[in-house]
Amino acid sequence: MDLYLDGEWFIGGEIFLLGWSRDTRQFGQLYDDSLTEERFQELLDDTTGKIYFYGPDIGIIEKFFQMDIRSNYHCVNLLKVFKDNLPGLDSYKLANIEKLYNLKRNRQEYKANIFSIFRDWRKPQVKSLVLQYNREDVINMAKLKHIIFTQFDVEEEYLLQVKLAGVYEINKDYVYLLPCDVYRGRSYGKYEHGKINDDPNITAQLVVSAKFYNDKVSLYRMIILMADVIKGKQYDLITCVNNRDSIFHLAKALATGIAAKTKIPFKDVMSNHNTSCSADVKGKSVLIIDDVIYKGTTMKLAIDTCLKQKPTSISFLAFGKSQRFAY
Repeated sequence: MDLYLDGEWFIGGEIFLLGWSRDTRQFGQLYDDSLTEERFQELLDDTTGKIYFYGPDIGIIEKFFQMDIRSNYHCVNLLKVFKDNLPGLDSYKLANIEKLYNLKRNRQEYKANIFSIFRDWRKPQVKSLVLQYNREDVINMAKLKHIIFTQFDVEEEYLLQVKLAGVYEINKDYVYLLPCDVYRGRSYGKYEHGKINDDPNITAQLVVSAKFYNDKVSLYRMIILMADVIKGKQYDLITCVNNRDSIFHLAKALATGIAAKTKIPFKDVMSNHNTSCSADVKGKSVLIIDDVIYKGTTMKLAIDTCLKQKPTSISFLAFGKSQRFAY
């Protein structure tokens, strides 16, 4: 039996509503007193098939419940599947794909402004609208999965290829990839001057503002959110990927800010486009910072280079990731 999940969370990753579905007829929601690890574990225990989601939900859920889901279940990001089978779309937002297949919904307003969902959730008189919106999200996701899988004859072999790597798979050579989805949102691979306010995506707007508009407020917000992700974890040293072509080294600004916030020493150890690493990391637990993971090439190179100096452990944390990055 498969499980479909769609979460709603505040900025910073605190989930307030988790919608679930087994198919287009069996569904439910966890929120308020029912949003507990025990209730969520019951859903997992009854899951004998795959877990489907759209976007960063699994990473947020794992962080919220402090559990490893992807190592124990076959997790499939339908965003990746839909992009592979529907190339060339202007947008891969679920709402746009719903329109493509003429799926109707009663609640549309939260697609345009995510802050309104936070506001309405806190108002008892309109809380039901948020519940309806989330319910339609998870049910329509299940409908689209069935439609697109049938249309394109999606096979098991392909689903094995797009299965999310678990921590034990990522843990090769002492590497553990921290969740980089601070909250819902995609990041643009190319930023265009003047386009900063054209899309309500918060992740992209903060990155653009800090990187290209010298917005210190956006930079500070990113530092606070990223520092919160590593709260309670122990590191000897924080560093960053080596800057390549940007005038402003956002990764370094984030790393130094996080180091100051967490009181963990910062050391700039990467050089030559991440092909060289100083011996300062030897025998240390290292956290490498980047702003956005695009294809994962820079991340892999920085980790592999750092490993040559024999640190005890390496973690990698980015503020956002592009839709092209499978994990």
